[in-house]
Amino acid sequence: MAGQGRIARTAAFTAAVLCALLTGLAATLARAQDDHSYYGPRLIEEKVRIPAPGGYTIAAGNALTISSGGVTTGNAITTSTGTTTISAPLAFSGTAPTITVSGGTLTVSGRPVRLSSPDQAAALGVGYIPRERRVEGLVLSLPIVPNITLASLATVMKTGAIQTKREREVAESWVKKLHVRTPSVDALCLNLSGGNQQKVVLAKWMNAQSKILIFDHPTRGLDVGAKEEVYDLMRTLSEQGIAIVLTADTLEETIGLSHSIIVMRDGEVTARFDAPPGNKPKQIDLIGHMV
Repeated sequence: MAGQGRIARTAAFTAAVLCALLTGLAATLARAQDDHSYYGPRLIEEKVRIPAPGGYTIAAGNALTISSGGVTTGNAITTSTGTTTISAPLAFSGTAPTITVSGGTLTVSGRPVRLSSPDQAAALGVGYIPRERRVEGLVLSLPIVPNITLASLATVMKTGAIQTKREREVAESWVKKLHVRTPSVDALCLNLSGGNQQKVVLAKWMNAQSKILIFDHPTRGLDVGAKEEVYDLMRTLSEQGIAIVLTADTLEETIGLSHSIIVMRDGEVTARFDAPPGNKPKQIDLIGHMV
């Protein structure tokens, strides 16, 4: 037995080893999408012209294409504002005064659209998991139940009234499926941990049967264990044929979770990478096109 102040054992610690010691979970980011390489039909093509902060414009020729079952990352970008500028037009175009589309086209499931409200995007099967989940993703003062059904109230309504029993059953089902840690579905979202709040946001869009999910920095502010759970949920969604647009916090996430990667600098696409299982690009490959 080691005495006070003595080191009992030394080992070569890696991020994966530390993750396992801290959480009891194996770090699985590096093996993201190991068994999944199928791409379904093309769901989104974005060729829009967007005036962006910093005096540059994301050009109309910078096409972002997403297929069902694919994870596309468009955030290997040298400016922090660029990630929001890429993803927001897919879900909330026209709602934010700082993000406007001045030209180009957005095609969803082969149909040209011009989104003017979140309701319109949701009706087209587009869900948005925002980086500021406490501000944009949840109504913190409400319990879990209404937060999960908020984007799909029609499924729990009859003759214009919400069926509270049915709504509760739906929420309990998603809490169980996504392993949301809470004493009850009546708990306020304000009192949930960051990881469980993120699961409630995701449950909201899964209940709405979204076919296209935009993850805007989904692991920001989460501990290492909660991050691993989000990674697993994203893999499951991808295997189910859900198209995912990801803006990640790190290059490690970008490479590990994506099937394809778009690198941008000052509003222009500088490189595109396929990132299939077993043949991922290296971080230095991306960095070379970012500077």
